Amino acid sequence: MTVQEQVCTLEQAIKLKELGCEQNTSIFYWYKNELYFNGKITNFTPVVGRQCADAYTVAELGEMLGWLTAQVKCSIDKSTEKWFIHDSTGGFLSFPTEAQARAALLIHILQLK
Repeated sequence: MTVQEQVCTLEQAIKLKELGCEQNTSIFYWYKNELYFNGKITNFTPVVGRQCADAYTVAELGEMLGWLTAQVKCSIDKSTEKWFIHDSTGGFLSFPTEAQARAALLIHILQLK
């Protein structure tokens, strides 16, 4: 599995940034359509601008969602290799990766505030 498959998309990262998610906290970040390791182990100078945003991992998104992940079912369909978020009404959304599914859920919750 590639790193790109383990983080939210650039579009989701920018949306999460616009919705107020803390920046320069993830171990990866997007800058102009390229994914970078932010250098938590090495020296890192944050890049600023609209096209730069944290590329949150599945684990980081899980921490941000907190207790909500226990109330929303997230599963994978092995035949299509798509991730699904199931809500209490029986509806669902599908995404190519778990990170994208979690990021979409977080975006939805933040937009409801």
